Amino acid sequence: MAGLAEIRSRAAIVRRPVAAALCADAHTATFYYRKLASVCFDCAPVKYFALLCVFVLPPLLQGCYTPLVEGAQQGYDAARRDPLHAEAVTGDPVAEYKLGNTYCCHGGGPMDNLTVYDNPKATYWYCKSARQDYGPAQLRLAQLYSGHPIHGLHIALRASALVDTVQTDLGIALMWATLAATQGDEDATELRDQITAQATARDRAKAATLVKNWRAAPCRWTDVFPSVANANKQ
Repeated sequence: MAGLAEIRSRAAIVRRPVAAALCADAHTATFYYRKLASVCFDCAPVKYFALLCVFVLPPLLQGCYTPLVEGAQQGYDAARRDPLHAEAVTGDPVAEYKLGNTYCCHGGGPMDNLTVYDNPKATYWYCKSARQDYGPAQLRLAQLYSGHPIHGLHIALRASALVDTVQTDLGIALMWATLAATQGDEDATELRDQITAQATARDRAKAATLVKNWRAAPCRWTDVFPSVANANKQ
């Protein structure tokens, strides 16, 4: 069996073409996912990522469906930013939320560096909206911080996320879900209950403390995950 250093070396060789292939051609990507699985099949996230692409995606992605749809969606989101920005800077919570949506979100893996999405920018606008008590923005933050950063179809981004660990803060997620649920949103209520069941006693206590002064609570990506922000600067 190959040692850890050798596995990393082999995986590094195919990691870049995996990312590029995913954006260019579904059939070529499948070849590289098989190759990646062969060099690190004992690594559970990589294994499931490979299995997904080998056995599930090819039948769905005939004719390069993924690059076409993914590229079209990302292009659409990027094109919406300028007109939404003009409205968002006036302090309109709906425009702030919609602008945040155009930046949201990636969930890890090789696709992170190949998308138009940006979690810090997304949460910058979500937080402005959520602090004006706009329920959809509060719900989106709860989803993001409870480990569900990707919304919409985005098959490529979801597959990419399987090879990485999603950042979570259940205390902050629970706080935002609780606030959104008080506005009668059924999805927020369901998410609040799910997070409560998963959270530790410390997470629940953190949420209960933060909700008392929720407009001053940590909200932006770089505030919630400062270690990730510092690592990206290096």
